[in-house]
Amino acid sequence: MKTILLISWYLIILPSVLLSQTLDQKLMLVSNAGFNGGDFIVDYQVRGTNIPLAKTVASLIADIIYDTTILKFNGGSNWQILINDTNGYLKSIQSNNSEQSKFQAIRIAVMAYGVNGNPRDSVKGYDLENSYVSIVRINFTILNQNSSATLTI
Repeated sequence: MKTILLISWYLIILPSVLLSQTLDQKLMLVSNAGFNGGDFIVDYQVRGTNIPLAKTVASLIADIIYDTTILKFNGGSNWQILINDTNGYLKSIQSNNSEQSKFQAIRIAVMAYGVNGNPRDSVKGYDLENSYVSIVRINFTILNQNSSATLTI
């Protein structure tokens, strides 16, 4: 039996300012059953580096590419508790499973429909943190235990 490995990539987005402000993203392995039909679970995490005082998340879209011959996407769970309706966010996670391709993308979307920078506004949003915080848990089922799984942000 071959153990499924997770390779995570880091995407750094550099704003067009001289400061080194970045949004770092990673996938953290939570569970790998190691057998066909077992769970393969990862957390999608983000952190901010050198973020100024105004660090409220406006919107976030991330695509995670995976091989459908090795893993089956089962949905998301355990969303970051502060990314919710009360704080002005709509959130979703879905696969583009309508495409007939070996490699498909899972899209994580956090849309800030009601977040406003006005301090008197009751909708405050979610402030990006300096350490990695899980945004959503991504749940898969292992389809082929004899292959290595690669997930790419």
